[in-house]
Amino acid sequence: MALTLAPDELVARVRRDAERSLLRLRNGLKHIAGVDHPEFGQTPKDTVWEAEKVRLWRYRSDRRTIRTPVLFVHSLVTRSYVFDLVPGNSVIESMIDRGFDVYLIDWGVPDELEAANTLETYTDGYLPEIVTEVAAAAGSTDISMFGYCFGGLLSLLCVAGNRSLPIRNLAVQATPIDFAQMGPMTSMMQQGRMDPDDVIDFTGNVPAAVMRNSFRTLKPTGDVTAYVNLWEHLWNDEFVAAHQAMTGWAGDHVPFPGAAFRQTNE
Repeated sequence: MALTLAPDELVARVRRDAERSLLRLRNGLKHIAGVDHPEFGQTPKDTVWEAEKVRLWRYRSDRRTIRTPVLFVHSLVTRSYVFDLVPGNSVIESMIDRGFDVYLIDWGVPDELEAANTLETYTDGYLPEIVTEVAAAAGSTDISMFGYCFGGLLSLLCVAGNRSLPIRNLAVQATPIDFAQMGPMTSMMQQGRMDPDDVIDFTGNVPAAVMRNSFRTLKPTGDVTAYVNLWEHLWNDEFVAAHQAMTGWAGDHVPFPGAAFRQTNE
């Protein structure tokens, strides 16, 4: 049985749909033109340690009430600003508001100089030194460590191989533990149908585009679903801004150091 709308309700619905159509047009043109894209990583910070391309950032705050600092360990193949997307949508900002002393590692963009970096370069070289630096800077006897994606794997290996480090808490998220579930590229290498060197370029690293396409194979319909959702909510400025932030980061990969890549696919 069809529902009959009152005249005022019908007018309100027509007006709403017309307004949304105009907003879709406006936001769609802006999205295609690439204007009004968000600026990432705006939370104020200072570089407190660096070596080669690696930077350790400490975020400014006058609200630190929790003594144990938190160190975020990011992946090697994507950008670290995922923790600090935009104001109001930032893990770093949220942690600062809750009184934490927050640190983040940015590994930089690998080139020929990083091609020989092994897993041990990070787990037994950079990370132990950074952990010690964070504890000293915070004036704390220990720290908490949070590893994201491949950064979680580096964190686990670091803690397992360096038991004397002053790490009080360890948490990981989206961390690849079972590499049998990492998609076609990894499975083909495990089965001997592809060699790691087949995807390593002249710099000695795996190109960013190869890593991006490898992640897409884990969810082949992901791009289509994202654009369908974008169209449905294209009238909503907040949704469009969030979509641009996340899809911008998701496609912003960096090369994978060749030596470490070979190790993970042995």
